[in-house]
Amino acid sequence: MSASNKRAESELTFEKSIRELIRGTIQRARTETMGCSCVAIAFTAIILQSDSGSLEFYGCLVVLMAVAFIVSVVWSFTLRDKLLDAHPIAEQSFWIETIQKQSRLLRLVPVWYCGPLFLGMVLCLYSSPLKTGMNGLFRAAVMTGAAIAMATCFAWIVWSNRQAATQLDTYVDHLNQDPNTSVG
Repeated sequence: MSASNKRAESELTFEKSIRELIRGTIQRARTETMGCSCVAIAFTAIILQSDSGSLEFYGCLVVLMAVAFIVSVVWSFTLRDKLLDAHPIAEQSFWIETIQKQSRLLRLVPVWYCGPLFLGMVLCLYSSPLKTGMNGLFRAAVMTGAAIAMATCFAWIVWSNRQAATQLDTYVDHLNQDPNTSVG
């Protein structure tokens, strides 16, 4: 295979990867929007039953603000097909930088995603046994079980996002080392 054929094949593979990345970010934004909508509905129902000014009320408020923030971050980093019109595939340095931004976003999930949700949920979790009058060993067991479930869920979220970030980083490293690409 000639050098020009290898280069053309490499550019087609790169374009396919970029299109998959764009579709993936759009799908993630839709999925996160649906998930955040469900969380918002649940915590809206809880906040409507809460006493104004209680820990539960503020915890729900934090969760509601967190899901709005999460959706706005996810959609602001969502790639669109129109980017291909503004930045052709031949402009690989732009696309590599874009992939690196997606990777950084995924690596920062503990800060912008899990942190705000965790804070709100902890406030709700702490207030629930107080509200229902639970005390003693049963209260400790309920709080411990809920905290373990929440920590497990957040650990999985962080792990899966770091895995995706590692895949993006590996792809960028491959692009930077491939002699058939014209990385700028």
